[in-house]
Amino acid sequence: MTADITYRFLTPDDAAVFREHKLRSFKEEPASFFFTVGEKINQPITHWEAMLKRDYNIGAFVDGQLVGTSGLWPEIGVKIRHRGYLGAVYMIPEMRGKGIARAMITRLLDKAKEAGLELVRLSTDVSNPASVGLYKSLGFQPYGMEQKFLKLEDGTYVDEVMMILFLK
Repeated sequence: MTADITYRFLTPDDAAVFREHKLRSFKEEPASFFFTVGEKINQPITHWEAMLKRDYNIGAFVDGQLVGTSGLWPEIGVKIRHRGYLGAVYMIPEMRGKGIARAMITRLLDKAKEAGLELVRLSTDVSNPASVGLYKSLGFQPYGMEQKFLKLEDGTYVDEVMMILFLK
């Protein structure tokens, strides 16, 4: 793979490649995602198309291959639509540590500002110093921890640090 990285927001036309990328992320990083492969593998392509139509999902591509994704989900309730949630950051292992996740998140935060969001929240595995450090370097501040946030299929628990970034 070359270092030519392109970024773009994904559309329903990207549903098939997005689906494969997400299923890979669920398999390779079970402590990082709410869902398992088993929960999502049989979802019809229309499920993935709807996700890409409804939310902001960005992809990083190298030589046409999707190597990373992340999403931003604006809240929809009248009283909470000033907020968004950032998550589902996944890079294929061989592309980690190259600043791609930072670039994707920066673009999502720009989109959040364009959409008029005032704050963005996220949660990440407290035992993952790389992700906690990345988010802190982007201005996110911890505001709490949720113990036993996820229960993995092997019965182990994942604690998550809750983080927030005020845009306004």
